[in-house]
Amino acid sequence: MFIDAENTSVKSWPALWEKCKGLGALTIARCYGGTTSLKKWDKPMMEHQLVPMLTPPSATKPNASDFALTIDAVALLHRNLFDHAIIVSKDADFIQLEIHIREYGKGVERYQEPTVIKAKPAAKESSSIDSEKVLQLYREIKKTKSVTLQNFGVELSKELGDKYLSGHGTLTNFINKSGVLVVNEGIISPK
Repeated sequence: MFIDAENTSVKSWPALWEKCKGLGALTIARCYGGTTSLKKWDKPMMEHQLVPMLTPPSATKPNASDFALTIDAVALLHRNLFDHAIIVSKDADFIQLEIHIREYGKGVERYQEPTVIKAKPAAKESSSIDSEKVLQLYREIKKTKSVTLQNFGVELSKELGDKYLSGHGTLTNFINKSGVLVVNEGIISPK
C-alpha cells in the first residue's frame, strides 16, 4: 500500500484498512508526505505499522511525495515484492504507474476519494475467457519475440482493456485460468 498523505484525508483510513484486510496480507505499507501531512497520519501509522516516508518539498517541486511514491512502487515491483498494489491518492498523476504495474502482471487499485472509499463489487468466481483469442494473441506475439508477462499484458490490454482482470485479479491468474497457456518465471508458454 502506497499512501499519498499530501492528497489523502486520514478519515479514509478505517474503510481503507477494512478493504485491505480482504485482499490478503499487507506486507508493504508506506505513507508519503511532508512533516505536516504525516503528522495527521500518526495514529494509523502507529497502530498498523505504516512506514512514514518523509518527503520534504524542494524549492521547485511541491509534489516530492508523488515522485518518492512512484520510485518506491516501481523499485519494489521490479524486485517482485508484491502481488497487488493499492495507491491511495486523489491525485490523477498515478495513472502511468498503474499501467506499469498492470503490465508486469500485478494487480493494482487506486483510491481517489479523500473520505469515501467505494468497495469494488465482489469478483465473480470466474469470468469467461475466450481461450482461442488468448492462444491467437500468444501466437502473434511469439512471431516476433519471446512472450513475457509484460509484453503479453501490453498486447492483451490493447485487445481487451483491463476487462480481462474481472474475476481473475492478476494477469498470471487470467493466463493460468485460460486453460491453454501457463506462466513460469515470467515467461508464458502453451500448456
